[in-house]
Amino acid sequence: MKRILLAAIFCLACVQPSAAKDAPGPEAVEFKLRLAPKMATAPNREQLWKAIGGNGATASQKKCRLVQFLDVTGARIRKASFLLRHRTKLDSDDCSDPIPDDPKGDLTLKFRTADAQRATAEREAAWAKIGDRKFEQDVTCSAGAAGGACLERAYSLSAKVDDAKSPHTVGGLRDVYPNALGSLAKDAKLDPGCRRVFEERWVLEPEASTGLPDEIELAVWIRVSKSGKKTGEPLVAELSFKADLGKPNAEHDADALLARLIRTLDPSWLAPGSSKTAEAYDCDHQ
Repeated sequence: MKRILLAAIFCLACVQPSAAKDAPGPEAVEFKLRLAPKMATAPNREQLWKAIGGNGATASQKKCRLVQFLDVTGARIRKASFLLRHRTKLDSDDCSDPIPDDPKGDLTLKFRTADAQRATAEREAAWAKIGDRKFEQDVTCSAGAAGGACLERAYSLSAKVDDAKSPHTVGGLRDVYPNALGSLAKDAKLDPGCRRVFEERWVLEPEASTGLPDEIELAVWIRVSKSGKKTGEPLVAELSFKADLGKPNAEHDADALLARLIRTLDPSWLAPGSSKTAEAYDCDHQ
């Protein structure tokens, strides 16, 4: 319990954005809790909503998405601190539909680093000026040693393009994002490999009077084969909520919820690890 209390105190200090001098910092902070996959079951979701304090709030299930992480041989995109993600919505809520033959969806290139100055400097790159752009701070809480809670902070800069096909080569990527990943050969092939998951999502929308973040999301990932079939049990679960730093009280509400959850959650609900993406890249879970 002492470790959890220390983590809760630390979280209030760690979420303050820091960036290069005289440069605009992140526009939002996204808080993420790595949860055991068992928390996705209906009874456990109800317990989670109660722990959050969302009694009486509207909880809805979102459409299933196919999420793919494209990379070249040797995962050199990820090793360069970038991620290339393609997401396609399916018609079903429970991810029972087959994958479309030629799906279009949103394509996102993301740069993620623990260094705020590196993330801020990357905003000037040509690729970072394309589509729907975001600069956010990520604060991830996961299970630590001896029942404690660990916190990890990072900065993410992303550019999203809607209604896009998945590119097959780095050259195709640069047709969308100019000059991106300049160290890679233009003809280098992009492939998701095993990094394909179905994502099921539930969203809790509390009333304004509760003092909670506007939207709280629970996401579960299940690995998918190339033929479009689930290959096993849920891979990872994550609870997330966001604070828009330009909105009054948003940061305070999100900080308070994170501190309370770290202090009160059953330790068995938390899972070890960092990002969901790290799990997707870990092909030992196939």
